[in-house]
Amino acid sequence: MTDEELNNILTQYFRGEVSRANTWRTRMDRTTNWSVVIVAAVVTWAFSNPSRNHIVLLFGFFLVLVFLVMESRRYRFYDIWRARIRMLEEYFISSSLHDGIEKPKDVDWKKMLASDLKKPRFKITYLEAITRRLRRIYLWIFLIVYLSWIGKLALHPEICSSVYVVIRRAQVGIIPGYVIFSLITILFVLLVLVTIYGLNIEIKGERKAKGEIKGQKEKVSEKWKD
Repeated sequence: MTDEELNNILTQYFRGEVSRANTWRTRMDRTTNWSVVIVAAVVTWAFSNPSRNHIVLLFGFFLVLVFLVMESRRYRFYDIWRARIRMLEEYFISSSLHDGIEKPKDVDWKKMLASDLKKPRFKITYLEAITRRLRRIYLWIFLIVYLSWIGKLALHPEICSSVYVVIRRAQVGIIPGYVIFSLITILFVLLVLVTIYGLNIEIKGERKAKGEIKGQKEKVSEKWKD
């Protein structure tokens, strides 16, 4: 195969990978948007009338948890296409635009790409995907729901000044309030710990999330267009 034929193949392949990455990125955005809309809806509904039950906020909390699981799965697939695109950008496109660019001698990117195409593999674990989505947006969504839930218990049906009353109001059916309050609080703390765990791994450099610009020192780029 000539260099020209290889370049044509890689060019068409690059377009296809970008298209697939955009498709999966759109799918991820949908679950994020659904989470934001649902949280806005349940919080508005719960606080619009003092007599409305706080359980709707718990429903929203667990629904967002379902969306987090769904989006983490989609993120793993998106990361496959993202990694391939970055490899082509770094080793194929950049070198094509600048012949004098330094190329890492210890990276056989063609062999790596061919192997990945033959036997596709996820680049990150499910837990890593969850920690990244939590850190980017979902932990903040959970925080909003959790604080809104506590606010609902404290303000409705009337303002209370005792933590004991807040916990007692968390009762759902025959399940005591302290059980519900403890379970939701423990679940939220676990989400925070998972987020910190993922961040700690990346700080140590064991499994750092790769981005286009993040991680680089602040530097003013030379003027390249008006």
